[in-house]
Amino acid sequence: EPEAPALSALLAASAAGGPSAALVLERARAVAKAQWACCKLDGDWPLPSGKVLPSTAPVGNDRVILCCKALALLKGGGAVRCTSFMGLKSPCRHIVSRKDTAEQREEQWAALRAAIEQPGSALIFHLHNHYAMLFGW
Repeated sequence: EPEAPALSALLAASAAGGPSAALVLERARAVAKAQWACCKLDGDWPLPSGKVLPSTAPVGNDRVILCCKALALLKGGGAVRCTSFMGLKSPCRHIVSRKDTAEQREEQWAALRAAIEQPGSALIFHLHNHYAMLFGW
């Protein structure tokens, strides 16, 4: 691999404490991160082992919502409303955090149960690298 010796040299220079080596290393990490992001957008998930897995990154919530609306049109044009129900950041209806209290978590769990029980609704859960429909709890 041609990149391995170059990376080893950068790490050695960085270990020597040179400011220019640290800057080069920071830029090399930024390039590697950008390359990884581009691979994900192409539908690939590169692993450190060299193996590449398929990725749902190019799909995104916007395309899931578009497909839900298209399916509704195909099935007779019924009203479809798609929202981000629960997540780590806005514009979700219910924002969750690892720092939430037990009381907040109980409220979130109750909201999720109520959403699942709502007639005519479907919840799609975005897990790490794929989506899954929630049918119950």
